[in-house]
Amino acid sequence: MVEKVLHAGNIAVAFSSVATAADLTVTGGAGAAISASLSATDLFKRSSDKDARPLAQKMAAHMQDVLDRSHLTEGRKRVATQMLALYPPSKSDLAAGNMDAPTVATTLRARVADTATDPAHKTDTALDDFAGILADTLAPFLEPQDHKDAMLQELLARTGSSGQSDRLRNEGITETAIIRLAQRIARETDNLGQAWLDLQNAMDIAVRVQQEGRLPSNHGDFVDEVLARVTGLAAEGEYTAASDAIATALEAEDARRARLLDRGIEIAMLEGNSTTAAAYLIRKADLEVGGAVDFDAIRAIFITHYKKGRDKGIAINLEISIALARLVLTRASTADERGTALNDLGASLQTLGDRESGTDRLEEAVIAYRSALMERTRDRVPLDWAMTQMNLGTALQTLGERESGTARLEEAVTAYRAALEERTRDRVPLEWAMTQANLAHLERAVFDKTGEAKHLERAEAHARAAQEVFHAAGASHYEEKIERTLSTIAARRGG
Repeated sequence: MVEKVLHAGNIAVAFSSVATAADLTVTGGAGAAISASLSATDLFKRSSDKDARPLAQKMAAHMQDVLDRSHLTEGRKRVATQMLALYPPSKSDLAAGNMDAPTVATTLRARVADTATDPAHKTDTALDDFAGILADTLAPFLEPQDHKDAMLQELLARTGSSGQSDRLRNEGITETAIIRLAQRIARETDNLGQAWLDLQNAMDIAVRVQQEGRLPSNHGDFVDEVLARVTGLAAEGEYTAASDAIATALEAEDARRARLLDRGIEIAMLEGNSTTAAAYLIRKADLEVGGAVDFDAIRAIFITHYKKGRDKGIAINLEISIALARLVLTRASTADERGTALNDLGASLQTLGDRESGTDRLEEAVIAYRSALMERTRDRVPLDWAMTQMNLGTALQTLGERESGTARLEEAVTAYRAALEERTRDRVPLEWAMTQANLAHLERAVFDKTGEAKHLERAEAHARAAQEVFHAAGASHYEEKIERTLSTIAARRGG
């Protein structure tokens, strides 16, 4: 796949060379065939990739055939080749067009129509000729892309247009390494915005690994040698080999060094290995205190990664927080600690599950919350029990909204109403109002599935109860949200 993407990245360069050669041939009379003019183009002469020149030569022969078979007059060919040389598709254009030749040509035609300065290039005839030759020339060299391939191409296009590729190459990071990062992230999410956010975070880590890997340590030659090897492997995108090198070094008695662990954590993040990253985080914490850190200390590490993943939207940090929550659970010694760890695990799973199209994480979150309720009992810690009931209700509600039936939504209603038994208006008014707001949203969702008016009536009653408390408390943010809920309810009712 890396080779395929690298080859695709050369298509734009090859086409630009071929289009320039075609313009020289047709317009300037530089030779009888496009291939005769190809070697004179600057892009062809500058290309150092072993695949770029053969690709351009094949494309030149194909464009020659396209032009020879064309019904166009010599004058129209001249205008069309001028336009091809002036407006060749970029790597980003190919990615945005899903590597589909007609789509790329249609999109570029529209852009040229809007931006061309020469009136001869803005006529429908010229634009149609340009798009036709462009599509026919590209067709044999572009492979249809599935969703993941298309996302990968778009991610790579963004690394180029944003200047990130140049930044990474300046640090010695190869294009292969960049592609492997993008491939991993494209596999792990269906959302392009999420994937781009995660890739930017991964590229920042990759740069940091290179920069810090060049710094001498105070831990002796052994550690410096390991870090130099790891830095070199990471620059080539060999993240598994780099991770193995860290693991091997850490087995040595004299290699228990925080700096090795730091690099191990970052390499694991680049590899997408959240379990190893979490294990190294705790191992580093143990090393710093000279023994096993306590429950609260590990949970503090969990909170750091959970908040970064939740607030900044970075998936790898949420993955690490899930792995950390499972490790925190192994060091819990009381019911309170076990309940807290399980609730934390549910929160991480739910936050990541909310962003994914599947339901596996949400199902796991429900299991975690139900397990937490067995530790956080109502008679012993009533408000903690109620909070977990709320979390359970939210996870069930999200699941229910993604399913066709109402069973999950009804389970969510049960969880929210259980929470209200302890989250009373007198005791914790804002928490009571938030639960009422959730019930309003939930009853509206049930109405959308069933069409039963009683659910809309219940939704309005819950919303108005919440609105009253939010208004009295001056909680304007929540008051605005509940007003929007009421507006939605009114719209469902038809005014």
